[in-house]
Amino acid sequence: MQLHKAILIIGQISSGKSTLANRLFNELNMGKASFGGYLLHYCDQMGIADRSRENLQAVGQQLIDAGPASFLQAVIGFSAKGCKEVIFEGVRHLSILDEIQQISGDLISVYLDATFDQRLKRYLLRPDKAIDMDRSEAEFNKAISHPVEQEVPSLRSKCAFVITSSDDPEMDYAALKAILSQVS
Repeated sequence: MQLHKAILIIGQISSGKSTLANRLFNELNMGKASFGGYLLHYCDQMGIADRSRENLQAVGQQLIDAGPASFLQAVIGFSAKGCKEVIFEGVRHLSILDEIQQISGDLISVYLDATFDQRLKRYLLRPDKAIDMDRSEAEFNKAISHPVEQEVPSLRSKCAFVITSSDDPEMDYAALKAILSQVS
């Protein structure tokens, strides 16, 4: 599958990726591919009852290890089937970034750079998510230290744009829109 355009919103856990990707999705006529959303679907299909973040991280790593190209195609097929312009949220591996580059004509990669304190605050205050039922600083530290998260900071240097996150999601979204207006 070839894509005409791919917009990647990359960042660490609780950096605000989903918030920006969802707003962009609601504004633009593009598909949206969420790796986390696909993993929940995959677990349903495979009868895997454990929906904890730790288990989803492990399942995602297994799928990456089995083949990043097939994992990427499964994610696209699940959530953005038939779309030629896709917003990707939740890229965690260089191999997935490379695969998206290979299938995309126009690629816009944005790294959302939030501080540890900003991310912890967002994690603790976010609405209930099934994957984060026990939200505490200890659980956050456990989630961010999982092996699947270790490549994420290195993706920053591979992105064409970096948004230094503020404490105001409106400002972050305005920064994203400014980036998109300068490349479109």
